[in-house]
Parts: sequence; C-alpha cells; structure tokens
Amino acid sequence: MIDEKDHSSDSQVEKALENWITSFRGGVIVLLVIAVLYEGDLHGIGIIERISKQTDGIVQVPLGTIYALLQRFIRMGLIETYKDPEDQRKTIYKLNKRGKSFYQNIRELWLRYSVAVNSFLDSMEE
Repeated sequence: MIDEKDHSSDSQVEKALENWITSFRGGVIVLLVIAVLYEGDLHGIGIIERISKQTDGIVQVPLGTIYALLQRFIRMGLIETYKDPEDQRKTIYKLNKRGKSFYQNIRELWLRYSVAVNSFLDSMEE
C-alpha cells in the first residue's frame, strides 16, 4: 500500500528541487550573459550560441529569456545598444562602464562562493 504521506513528501521535495534549479539557473545565466558581453559586443543569438558552446551545451538560454534579460540590463543601465552596420535588423548589445563594474563584482562573488561551497562539499566527502 502506498503511504500518501510519503508521496506528498516526494512531491514537496521535487517542487523544492525545481525551485532551487530555477533560482540557481537564473543567477548563472545573468553571470554568463554579462561575461559574454564583457568580452565584446554581440547580438542576442550570438550570446546564446557563445554560452552554449563555452559550456559544452550544459547551459542553454532560451530565446525569450535572453531578450527579457537584455531588456532588464538596459533598464538597469548596464548595457547599451546599436544596430549592426552590416545588418540593420540586428541589435548589438554593449556593456557600458556600469555594466563592466557589475560584471567584475558578480564574478568576484561567484569565484569566492564557488570556492567556499566546493571546499565545504569536498570536506563533507571525507
């Protein structure tokens, strides 16, 4: 007989895991998009392709997500845009001074946290 209490608990664990993945993924995507733009100006599809290639396909950024995020960065004053001189239909995104500072800050936080978390998890294995 299936214990409904256990089934409910499994469902709650799955929901908690989904929520954690969504939050974690969102933060990682912010960092990677800003990192790509720190390297140079690029259009939305190019950002998606660069992230996919550099992460061996592990991080996939949906089309809708990239443009919503880029619009948020524009509103925050982190990036500017201009039209591609070779194809006026394409918008190129450029990290400005504020965006570069933002990148440097979140990169430093990521490095410190990832080292600390990895060290902690490694110590749990001993």
